[in-house]
Amino acid sequence: WVSMWMKNTPLSLDMIFIDKDGKVVTVAERTTPFSTDIISSGEPVDYVLELNGGVSRLIGLKAGDRISHPLFDTEK
Repeated sequence: WVSMWMKNTPLSLDMIFIDKDGKVVTVAERTTPFSTDIISSGEPVDYVLELNGGVSRLIGLKAGDRISHPLFDTEK
């Protein structure tokens, strides 16, 4: 699991929790600036992508989607 917080972060973010294969596990939308509340992935992940708050909804990104990036698109 990965846990994050927004302490010292002055703007809202969307936190995209991603597993080792590039699958979006959880999306924490529009997090609260300066909050010390814990934001958890809820299950094991390897990466977190931070976007400006509201962008994930704007582009239709949701749990279960797959991120295409060379980091994940390697031959196994």
